[in-house]
Amino acid sequence: MIYFLDLKEDLKFFDKKILKFILDNKSFDNKEKILFNIMEIKGCINRYSNNELEEILDDFLNIRIKYKIIDELKNEYKGNFVVSNSYKIINDESVEFEFSSDFLNTFKPEHYLYELKLSLFFSFSFSYSIILYNFLASKLQNLNYIKIGINELKDTLNLKTNYNRLYDFEKYVLLPSINEINQISNKKFFYNKIKRNNKQNGKISTLEFFTINEDKLNQINLILGSFSEIKNYELLFHKILYCLNTVSYESLSVILNDMKKRNNEKNFEEYFLSKIEEKVSEYNENYLLIYSVNNVKSFNQYKSLILTNAYIVDNSFLFLWSSISSIKKGQPFEYESDIMKITAKYYDGGDKFIKIYQKKRWRVYNWL
Repeated sequence: MIYFLDLKEDLKFFDKKILKFILDNKSFDNKEKILFNIMEIKGCINRYSNNELEEILDDFLNIRIKYKIIDELKNEYKGNFVVSNSYKIINDESVEFEFSSDFLNTFKPEHYLYELKLSLFFSFSFSYSIILYNFLASKLQNLNYIKIGINELKDTLNLKTNYNRLYDFEKYVLLPSINEINQISNKKFFYNKIKRNNKQNGKISTLEFFTINEDKLNQINLILGSFSEIKNYELLFHKILYCLNTVSYESLSVILNDMKKRNNEKNFEEYFLSKIEEKVSEYNENYLLIYSVNNVKSFNQYKSLILTNAYIVDNSFLFLWSSISSIKKGQPFEYESDIMKITAKYYDGGDKFIKIYQKKRWRVYNWL
């Protein structure tokens, strides 16, 4: 994991422009030297004077990266390096950059410097974003969530003696970093504030971080959209995320629909929050996913796959073909017997999936 990563000098506007231009260019390809047309460089920074260009390139050579990395074997690496050793303007027609070996090593997966993920780093404008990103990405690689004390997190960000008030730490460091990470990277991080001993009037001492990808975020939003009224968005969001880390979206949708049918309380949100973990646990105890497909080429294939694979589990299913043949596009299909459960959907330009579950105990599942 990256313990520390920083720029010796603040990355200036033109530095970022040139770096992005270089890294996005196909000819870069991790080469020690690369030649660009001078007008391309001038165009990317929107400066066309030769004197201005030289001043900007001089500044570019001052970019130095300081780092500390601890690998999986607890080996520690500390150091700093420049991005580019030199540049050369040739006949006022082209610019040649010579990159440092350490900078090039950051793009080699087998090298420890690859952990710096500099292409992402240079996309961030806020200095703490990359440190927080690498810390969370490393910690949450195999976990659904982590808890960390506020002081411990500040130590990680090299802010041990700064921002004594949580309000200031959150406003000036944590929220700007999280927001930037979520906008730029393909990972989405969220956090909850936890009070000491979970008491209502307790002091906030711990933060709980969790991550989701774009697909799961869309699934959460779809489920949230099924609630007519939401009073505790944060708790509901977190509870749905927990469920999706336990069962599939399709399974959770089945559970949710069944809960709605059986709910006798006016406030469905309260009922959901109080019962959902129990329902998910019961579902996992009783069902085993034995067939799943998300790539169905045609509606006819969709119906055929349901029949063929359901028949393998329960040959009495053949007698229900008349109900399957009446399935319509855009309508979810649900079936349950003493032996299996089916959830399926075929939407043109949308969801196309089939899930077939076998009941572990081969008995009628009781939701009550």
